[in-house]
Order: sequence, then C-alpha cells, then structure tokens
Amino acid sequence: MPDGYDPTARPWYQQAATSEGAIITAPYADAATKRLVVTFALAVKEGTNTQAVVASDVFLDGVVKTVESIKPTPNGFAFLVGQDQSIVAHPDPAHALKPASGLSPTLNAEAIQAAGAAGGAWVEADIGGQDHLLRAAPVAGT
Repeated sequence: MPDGYDPTARPWYQQAATSEGAIITAPYADAATKRLVVTFALAVKEGTNTQAVVASDVFLDGVVKTVESIKPTPNGFAFLVGQDQSIVAHPDPAHALKPASGLSPTLNAEAIQAAGAAGGAWVEADIGGQDHLLRAAPVAGT
C-alpha cells in the first residue's frame, strides 16, 4: 500500500461505516494496483458504533476485456458507462473513469439516456474525428 495509506479515510470505508447494510462502490482505481475495482463492504457495529469494516475488492479486468472484445460492426466498438456518465470500460484504457462527454460533447446524460430508451432514436456523435451512431443497453442488476 502507498505510504500513509489509511483505510478509514477511504470512501468505501466511510460509506460502509455510515450504512445500515452492505455497500458496493462505484468503480474506481485501486490505490495499490491502479486497476479498476469495486469494493463490497460491511460495517461491523456494536450498537450504533462502527467497530470495523470488512471489505473485499473485485477487479474489473474481466468486464473490461469483455467490453473491449465487443465489435458491433467492423469499425465499431463498445464502451461501458456508469450511471454518473463516467466511462468504466473502453478499448482505450486512457478513457477509464473520465466523463463520456470527453469522448464527444454530444454524450451528455440526456443523450446516453436517449440511446438506451426502448425504441429510442440512434444518437449521433463525433468520436475521435469519426461519426458514430450509438445505441445503449442497461446492464441489469447494476
């Protein structure tokens, strides 16, 4: 772990400590490995006092590889966006955890929602100087 690492100061610890049950974090870069991860955590309490937090990290390497392998068309690609419109997985890892609007200003919350609406229209976006037509599909249970 990095020098001065204090787990009690980490967002996952704070979130679990103030929660009544188990929590799962949004994806983030792990402090030690810098790999994408989500944390499952649960506070151990005595009454209302948090005594400890039990946590487990799940690396998203498999999810990223799966998304990177999706080629809907020969020149197309897939990417995964969180509910906060941040990119979770993209063929270019430099985009991870950055806003989808960084790919194209068109990709704001409304456009992403429209792309995923049942029967909705295709969303047009210029990504990297190329025109793309986008569709979205929600990931059940996330």
